[in-house]
Amino acid sequence: MPNEPAMKNLDKALELLRYLSRQDEPQNVAQLSRYLGVTRNTIYAMLTSLQSFHFVEKSADGFLAGYADDSSFKGVNAAVRVYGNATLTIKDSQISADAQNATGVFAYDNGTIYISDSTVDVTGGGAGGIQVAGGGTLYANNLTVTSASKAAIRSDRGGGTLVVDGGTYTSTGSSGCPAIYSTA
Repeated sequence: MPNEPAMKNLDKALELLRYLSRQDEPQNVAQLSRYLGVTRNTIYAMLTSLQSFHFVEKSADGFLAGYADDSSFKGVNAAVRVYGNATLTIKDSQISADAQNATGVFAYDNGTIYISDSTVDVTGGGAGGIQVAGGGTLYANNLTVTSASKAAIRSDRGGGTLVVDGGTYTSTGSSGCPAIYSTA
């Protein structure tokens, strides 16, 4: 017979993870404690364990399901994501992303994107406008890009090639939100 207390704790942790995965905004410990009907210490213990396996992440406002590094470095949750030697051409389009960590247009892992005469609007937290990482290539021509959280133009871990020709690129976020961000 399985260890009953351990199974109850596992059930609560999975319920916590499911709840967080359905939230658009970070949830604080008090909110999670009320939802699950367990003590804050129990919530902290569950979150610590879930964080260690990258199932949840801590932000300034609370906790979210998922792992932000996957969106920043691999384009997970992006509205448009091209990778694995694929090539995509986008013209005269409107692209929007409003989910947490959802970058607008992302080229990764030798993927190539040609995008022109288009609008990219990103309003979700923890996400940028157009981005390359891990060897991706992106050619942007005459875009209007607005990002409410991270840089409108980004390159991140593993770099890549990002060529921008004309357009308007705006970052409206608060501190730490440049118009252009690049790191190796």
